[in-house]
Amino acid sequence: MLERYQPKATLKQLCNWMSLPRSSYYYKPSGERRGVKPSTSTLKANGVNVSNTEVVDTIKTILSGEFVCYGYQKVTMQLKQNDFIINHKKVYRLMDENSLLLGKTIRTNGKWIFRQC
Repeated sequence: MLERYQPKATLKQLCNWMSLPRSSYYYKPSGERRGVKPSTSTLKANGVNVSNTEVVDTIKTILSGEFVCYGYQKVTMQLKQNDFIINHKKVYRLMDENSLLLGKTIRTNGKWIFRQC
Protein backbone atom coordinates (compact mmCIF):
# COMPACT_ATOMS: atom_id res chain seq x y z
CA MET A 1 0.00 0.00 0.00
CA LEU A 2 2.81 2.38 0.89
CA GLU A 3 4.65 1.65 -2.36
CA ARG A 4 1.61 2.72 -4.33
CA TYR A 5 1.55 6.25 -2.86
CA GLN A 6 5.30 6.65 -2.23
CA PRO A 7 5.96 8.84 -5.30
CA LYS A 8 3.27 11.30 -4.13
CA ALA A 9 4.30 11.73 -0.47
CA THR A 10 7.25 11.10 1.78
CA LEU A 11 7.56 7.86 3.65
CA LYS A 12 7.28 9.65 6.97
CA GLN A 13 3.94 11.19 5.96
CA LEU A 14 2.62 7.87 4.64
CA CYS A 15 3.52 6.09 7.87
CA ASN A 16 1.84 8.82 9.89
CA TRP A 17 -1.34 8.54 7.80
CA MET A 18 -1.46 4.77 8.32
CA SER A 19 -0.44 4.98 12.01
CA LEU A 20 2.47 2.68 11.25
CA PRO A 21 5.87 3.14 12.90
CA ARG A 22 8.66 3.52 10.36
CA SER A 23 10.65 0.86 12.17
CA SER A 24 7.88 -1.64 11.36
CA TYR A 25 8.07 -0.65 7.70
CA TYR A 26 11.82 -1.21 7.54
CA TYR A 27 11.80 -4.41 9.63
CA LYS A 28 13.00 -7.48 7.73
CA PRO A 29 12.76 -10.79 9.65
CA SER A 30 15.87 -12.95 9.56
CA GLY A 31 13.96 -16.23 9.39
CA GLU A 32 16.12 -17.88 12.08
CA ARG A 33 15.28 -18.95 15.60
CA ARG A 34 15.38 -16.18 18.15
CA GLY A 35 17.78 -16.12 21.09
CA VAL A 36 21.15 -17.62 21.76
CA LYS A 37 22.29 -20.54 19.61
CA PRO A 38 22.17 -23.94 21.39
CA SER A 39 25.48 -25.15 22.74
CA THR A 40 27.32 -27.95 20.99
CA SER A 41 29.20 -29.30 23.99
CA THR A 42 28.65 -30.17 27.64
CA LEU A 43 30.99 -29.84 30.59
CA LYS A 44 31.86 -32.74 32.86
CA ALA A 45 32.76 -32.45 36.53
CA ASN A 46 36.49 -32.94 35.81
CA GLY A 47 36.48 -29.94 33.43
CA VAL A 48 36.45 -31.81 30.12
CA ASN A 49 34.16 -30.62 27.34
CA VAL A 50 32.16 -33.43 25.78
CA SER A 51 30.27 -33.11 22.49
CA ASN A 52 26.49 -33.42 22.47
CA THR A 53 26.69 -36.59 20.39
CA GLU A 54 28.48 -38.29 23.29
CA VAL A 55 25.79 -37.04 25.66
CA VAL A 56 23.11 -38.49 23.36
CA ASP A 57 24.98 -41.80 23.28
CA THR A 58 25.05 -41.79 27.09
CA ILE A 59 21.31 -41.05 27.15
CA LYS A 60 20.72 -43.97 24.79
CA THR A 61 22.70 -46.31 27.05
CA ILE A 62 20.70 -45.11 30.05
CA LEU A 63 17.42 -45.76 28.22
CA SER A 64 18.53 -49.12 26.81
CA GLY A 65 18.35 -50.83 30.20
CA GLU A 66 15.65 -53.40 30.86
CA PHE A 67 12.40 -52.00 32.31
CA VAL A 68 13.69 -48.44 31.98
CA CYS A 69 10.94 -45.96 31.20
CA TYR A 70 12.61 -42.65 32.05
CA GLY A 71 11.56 -39.17 31.07
CA TYR A 72 13.92 -36.26 30.65
CA GLN A 73 13.97 -35.41 34.37
CA LYS A 74 15.12 -38.84 35.50
CA VAL A 75 17.61 -38.95 32.63
CA THR A 76 18.97 -35.61 33.87
CA MET A 77 19.45 -37.07 37.35
CA GLN A 78 21.27 -40.08 35.86
CA LEU A 79 23.53 -37.82 33.78
CA LYS A 80 24.38 -35.75 36.84
CA GLN A 81 25.31 -38.97 38.66
CA ASN A 82 27.59 -39.72 35.69
CA ASP A 83 29.44 -36.42 36.41
CA PHE A 84 27.81 -34.34 33.65
CA ILE A 85 27.06 -30.70 34.43
CA ILE A 86 23.85 -30.40 32.46
CA ASN A 87 20.48 -28.69 32.76
CA HIS A 88 17.14 -30.46 32.39
CA LYS A 89 16.17 -28.10 29.56
CA LYS A 90 19.20 -29.14 27.54
CA VAL A 91 18.43 -32.82 28.17
CA TYR A 92 14.87 -32.24 26.97
CA ARG A 93 16.13 -30.51 23.80
CA LEU A 94 18.63 -33.28 23.05
CA MET A 95 16.07 -36.01 23.66
CA ASP A 96 13.51 -34.17 21.52
CA GLU A 97 15.95 -33.70 18.62
CA ASN A 98 16.82 -37.42 18.67
CA SER A 99 13.21 -38.58 19.28
CA LEU A 100 14.00 -40.21 22.61
CA LEU A 101 11.13 -38.65 24.54
CA LEU A 102 8.29 -40.76 25.82
CA GLY A 103 4.76 -40.06 24.72
CA LYS A 104 2.78 -37.83 27.01
CA THR A 105 0.62 -39.90 29.34
CA ILE A 106 -2.80 -38.67 30.38
CA ARG A 107 -3.41 -39.13 34.06
CA THR A 108 -6.83 -39.01 35.60
CA ASN A 109 -7.39 -37.64 39.05
CA GLY A 110 -9.31 -40.75 40.10
CA LYS A 111 -12.71 -39.16 40.52
CA TRP A 112 -15.13 -41.38 38.66
CA ILE A 113 -18.77 -40.48 38.52
CA PHE A 114 -20.95 -43.57 38.62
CA ARG A 115 -24.53 -43.30 37.57
CA GLN A 116 -27.00 -45.00 39.86
CA CYS A 117 -30.23 -46.35 38.37
